[in-house]
Amino acid sequence: MNNSRIQFADELEALLGVNGRPSEHIDEIATWAYRWRLTHQDEVDDEVDAWLLDLGFMSMGQEFELGDVELRQMIVSARCSI
Repeated sequence: MNNSRIQFADELEALLGVNGRPSEHIDEIATWAYRWRLTHQDEVDDEVDAWLLDLGFMSMGQEFELGDVELRQMIVSARCSI
């Protein structure tokens, strides 16, 4: 489980890039989250699973989009909860 949290954080951070804005990558993030959830469904805990659902919902409209701060907080939380 710990490795999946680290992998989740690393991959999400790579998607966002150093100075990338989430609004430029909404569909890419949502697609990645859906695929990641399917691939790692037996490895993730409830918190990561909820994050993946939230990330997947981002492509459904502006009201579901998460900002850079929220996304980076997911990364920090995933790494700190190990």
